[in-house]
Parts: sequence; C-alpha cells; structure tokens
Amino acid sequence: MLIFEYFINFGQFRVSKSILPYLKNRPKDEKTIFSLSFILNFIMAVISVLFMIFISIVFGILENISSWIYPLLAVMIICEFLMIYITYALSFKERFKILSVLTAFKAIFQTLGFALIYFSDTLEKGIISYFVVVSISTFISVLIGSYLVKGYINKNFLKFRRLNLKYYFKTSFMFYLTDVVTFLTRKGVATFVAAKMTIANLAFFNMVFTHFNLLRFPNTALGAIMFPHLAKEKIDIAQRKYIWNKLKFNMLIYIPIFVLTYFLYPKLVLFFYGQEYIIVTYYFPYVLFMGIPYLIIYPVIHYFSSNGIPQYEGLINLFSLAIQIGVVIIFIRIGNLTLMNAIFSQALGFVAFTVLLILIYNYKK
Repeated sequence: MLIFEYFINFGQFRVSKSILPYLKNRPKDEKTIFSLSFILNFIMAVISVLFMIFISIVFGILENISSWIYPLLAVMIICEFLMIYITYALSFKERFKILSVLTAFKAIFQTLGFALIYFSDTLEKGIISYFVVVSISTFISVLIGSYLVKGYINKNFLKFRRLNLKYYFKTSFMFYLTDVVTFLTRKGVATFVAAKMTIANLAFFNMVFTHFNLLRFPNTALGAIMFPHLAKEKIDIAQRKYIWNKLKFNMLIYIPIFVLTYFLYPKLVLFFYGQEYIIVTYYFPYVLFMGIPYLIIYPVIHYFSSNGIPQYEGLINLFSLAIQIGVVIIFIRIGNLTLMNAIFSQALGFVAFTVLLILIYNYKK
C-alpha cells in the first residue's frame, strides 16, 4: 500500500483540485474544464501505472508477490485518480450527502470484505485477497460516481482552446508542489528517524501520531464543505467571515474531543493493545496539547487553496518540516534522540504550522 500511496501522491498532476479556483473567475468554462480534467486524470493514471510496472520490474519491488498484483494495482491507481476527480465534481455541485454516501460505501465494502477474508476458512488470507477487495470496492465506487457526474464526461474537452490553460496548469502545478510538501511533512520525521531508533521505539512513535491523525476527521469533513464554498465566493470579507464561523464551530467540536481523548486514551490503549504499550499513553498527552490548536485552526488553510494560491500552504508546511527535521538533527548531534525527543520534534511541527498560518492569514490580503 505504501507503493500505491507514493504513486498516487507523486504521479498525479492536480488538475482536479485546481478546477474550483479556476471557475471562480471563469464560471462559463465549467463543462469544458471538467471534461478536460477527466481525460487528463485518465491519461496520468495510465502513465503512472506504466511507470509503476517499469519501476517494479527494474528494482524487483514486487518480485516476491503474485503477478496478479500488477493488474490489481493498475485498477486501484486508475480508479483512485478518477475518484479524486469525482470528489471535486460532486463538491462543486454541492452534492455533499451523495459524496458522503459514496465514501462510506467504499469504506464499508472494504471492511466487510476484509472481515470475510479474515473469518473465512476457505478463502486465501494472502495480500492478493485484500487487494482484490480494495480494487473491487474502488472500481464500483468509480462506476457509481461516474454515473453521478456523467454530465461532465463528454466531448467538451475538444474545446480546450477556449480555456486559460496557462493559469489552469500553473495553479495545478502549485497544488502539486504543495501536496508533495504536505506528504513529505507527514512522512518526513518518521522516515528520518527510522534509521536512528530501535524498532520498538519506532513502533511507539508511529502509533502516537497514527492515533493523533484519527482526530483529523472533523477537519476532513469540514474541508470538503469549505473548499468549494470559498472557491465560489469572490469577496474577501465574506470569505473571512465564513472561515471565522467555521472556526467557532470547529472549536465547539474539538474541545469535547480533546477532553474525551485525554481521559479515555490510556484506557483504550490498555484495552486494545495491552500493558506492553502503556508507554505511548505517557507521551500522547504532549502531542495532544501541542496539536489541538493546530486542529482547531487548520480550516483556515482552505482560504489559500480556494483562491488559487496553494503555495502559501506549501510554504507553511515546508516551514513546519524544516522545524521538525532541524530539531531532530540537534538531538542527533548531541546524542540524545530518545523516543520522547523524537515525538517532541514532530509535535513541534504542529506549533510551527499554527503560528505561521495565523501570521500569513492575518497579513495576506
């Protein structure tokens, strides 16, 4: 799945994400640009699949797995590219309930499929079986989603000369660079410290931040609503008022989440993992205290992407990544890269992100 994640993040030019900011100033191009984006996503998906097969064969990455892995990964990559396109198309049409149902269907189908494999006495429990489930669920989701946005899947892409392609591709490239930096920010310190820590400590380190990332779910849902709304709003004051209202809502959501997590997390770790993982409960509160302001303020970041200037988000993430890696290097130099210090280094990135986001948002008009 890590291979799949890398090809999705690095192989896709963000031609879907940049549609909404583009249409803010050129709404008449709606059908043409969505049609063009569908074709571009499909072409990029095919190129990514071919590149994946080439890399895998040359470096022998998947040589110990059945050859069925190649068509399954191909289906997953192509469908994931198209699913991203469908997500933004449905978001633009403000069909959020349908999008939620489609997303939930995919997750429920996969969960039931995994459970069937796990508890079955006849089905093979190898990695191929799980990839089959993911491929089928994603393929069905894309079929349903394509039907829902069929009005955009047509020959209008042939009118691409009417579009402001220079602005469209420039914005897409900015989104691409921003997402790459964001991806590296979330994986950066974990990858950097992997060679410097014991396997046990690395497992604890990953567990703490994997559990923290579970707290992002309100922001994920909120972002799906905020981004298309802000992308259609042209008046800056109205945008900022809308963001402020969502921040107040976010605060009401995250304060009880913070309290419940603080008191229930140790009990849940003991219940699900056992006494040998009790150490993570000592460090998680530090991440929680440093990360909650970050989670509350995070929706502000959609202000930049919705206005077609995602480079500010990239700059903020890059600053956060630099702080994280810089602190880790300091601890390595003084020979004190303990589990606590590694966790502190990454959590400090949340603080750096929050501070710079507030500063840029307040002074960038």
